[in-house]
Amino acid sequence: MIRIEILHVRGSLITKVDHSDDTVKPKTVGVQVRQIIFKARSEAKNDKGTTLTQKNLAAKCNTTPAIIADFERGTATPD
Repeated sequence: MIRIEILHVRGSLITKVDHSDDTVKPKTVGVQVRQIIFKARSEAKNDKGTTLTQKNLAAKCNTTPAIIADFERGTATPD
């Protein structure tokens, strides 16, 4: 990440560039969201009367089963 600061020192503008190699981890959904989705899916029933699968939920949400799995693991990044 590159951070640029413009400083005003004694009537002159000075540009300070900071090259940082720090890795910034993206924010992910919280544990509560993860637990709520898993609980609701586990309690819901599909058309056959069985527990709603990740694939069934993905179809209803117009997304992929992998996205549903990411949310249930808590590794999904919110849009």
